Amino acid sequence: MTRLVVVPCGGAKLRCPAPAGQMYVGSYHLACRRAAARLGGRLLILSARYGLLTPDTLIEPYELMMGQPSAVTTATLRQQARTLDVDGAATVIVLAGRRYADAAAAVWPHAIRPLDGTAGMGPQLHRLAVITRTGELPPPAATEVVTPGAYARRAGDAAAISPDRTTHPTLF
Repeated sequence: MTRLVVVPCGGAKLRCPAPAGQMYVGSYHLACRRAAARLGGRLLILSARYGLLTPDTLIEPYELMMGQPSAVTTATLRQQARTLDVDGAATVIVLAGRRYADAAAAVWPHAIRPLDGTAGMGPQLHRLAVITRTGELPPPAATEVVTPGAYARRAGDAAAISPDRTTHPTLF
């Protein structure tokens, strides 16, 4: 099997039924999708309501986040992974924040979590932009410290960001 890339659902959604690959329209989800496309592999979307979705799965809009009482359970995710024949995937990359990455890691404990260690959405978006630009994952032990305002400029413009960012020498 080729690599599996799991991205989270998003808060911004269409207001009518649509395939999962079109339902989520927010900037964070789209940044995750761009990075996933650059990495290559089979894409799954981790929905707080529906669980593991292929991009062509038709779904209804909803309001739910991972960790809320009626969110999808670990048992459901494991069953869906078996049904989708991805439970034994050797390489799994989860491009998601902690709650979604933790849910995916319950299915794939060996999953690579390149957004771990980031301190919020700004640094996650930056890391996703680097993955999209390079097609490579940051080193596992990489850390990054970002000063306030560093992401007020365009996230893709490294020259504009670098004066406000202090990066550990092993990052990117």
